[in-house]
Amino acid sequence: MSELLIFKVSGYKPVVGNKVEYFKAVSEARVLQHIKSVGPDTGGFVTYSVEQVEALPPEVHIEC
Repeated sequence: MSELLIFKVSGYKPVVGNKVEYFKAVSEARVLQHIKSVGPDTGGFVTYSVEQVEALPPEVHIEC
């Protein structure tokens, strides 16, 4: 099993505005696939950038 990497996604969502979310995935391609599968009309990002990070910031906690 591949080790999961942590990715930070920064961007703009309708109604919400600027948003930062973190994802654990095997690759950046998987994160992009997920982001593109959720359209702006259903709460997805309109614009975004993705970067791999070494660790989650202390204020962020992912349950699962």
